[in-house]
Amino acid sequence: MRARKTTMLALTAGALTAGLAAGVAAPATATTSVLVKPGKARPGQNVTLQVPECETDGFATSDAFAGSAALDGAEEVEGRAGLATIGAHTPPGTYQILAHCGDVNAVGQIVVLPGTAHSPRPTPHGAADAGFGGGAGGVNVVLLGAGGVLLAGAAVARSRRRDDVTA
Repeated sequence: MRARKTTMLALTAGALTAGLAAGVAAPATATTSVLVKPGKARPGQNVTLQVPECETDGFATSDAFAGSAALDGAEEVEGRAGLATIGAHTPPGTYQILAHCGDVNAVGQIVVLPGTAHSPRPTPHGAADAGFGGGAGGVNVVLLGAGGVLLAGAAVARSRRRDDVTA
């Protein structure tokens, strides 16, 4: 993958050089910066790329990326933006980013940190075991029977008190 990217860049540079040597004017291009957020990332992590000067869709490449990143229009950003993933086996270091959209060429860099991207924390399922309700362990017949006897005793005592007050 990296060899193919390097070959493409070498062929592009060679064609521009050959065009200049032959007296053919190369197309005018503007060079600007690629904005990268975050500027430091770990393998497997996504980074956002933005080229404010781009007016047409394009792409960005880097030896740090798992593949090329499409740069397209988004209403929330100025210019063109895209999402790139740092390759899973990319060694730590600083890597150059090249972006092309229309007649705009942009250059940026990304710092790849050691390690891997942290996976998102698992989402808990179900309720917390707080001990309220007691239904999880099954029915405790002894406790239910004791509670019933206490309620019956309280009802009898209350009815006797009422009889004593009315008499």
